[in-house]
Amino acid sequence: SILLLIQFRLSLKEHPDAIPQVQHPDHIMDVGKAIEYLYNTSEGHYNPHQIYIVGHSAGAHIALMLLLDTVYHQYIAGVIGVSGIYDIPLLLKTFPSYTDFIVQAFGADQSRFLDASPISKTSTQLGHKPIIIAHSPQDMLIDHQQPECMVAHLQQFHPNVVLDMTLKGDHYEIMKTETLEQVVKQIIQK
Repeated sequence: SILLLIQFRLSLKEHPDAIPQVQHPDHIMDVGKAIEYLYNTSEGHYNPHQIYIVGHSAGAHIALMLLLDTVYHQYIAGVIGVSGIYDIPLLLKTFPSYTDFIVQAFGADQSRFLDASPISKTSTQLGHKPIIIAHSPQDMLIDHQQPECMVAHLQQFHPNVVLDMTLKGDHYEIMKTETLEQVVKQIIQK
């Protein structure tokens, strides 16, 4: 087994009025190309059919977008989304103060926000790939509606999805818990 941490470029402004050079879907493509590379260059060091993605927050958004993509799904064995952003319009309705960073990452055209959300995607090519949508009730930055709506959406076309609300801690503390470690072990030991 190996563990890899894949970074993606951020949507940063050079000055307050600037449009970031990196915007959606660049973040998804960064991670997708890295996973495709890992899948095609294992050279016996690891099983390329056992690539699982654990994504947190924006990373969970990216993980689900890749899993539901018509190309990249083939490189992914399963996904754990942790405190993810799955429905951008719902996120902005719940947290209007997030508008600035969402516009920074996705552009100002709000009519594109739903299409940029995993909640708008479906797939008939997932087979029995495990998907765990995990969340902490104590997360103050992403509320329970995001994981609940994503699981309800996935269950319409995929039987192997689990909602796990047992994580403890606030948004960033979640990633350091033994509970998350157990969730990760659960998916890779299937």
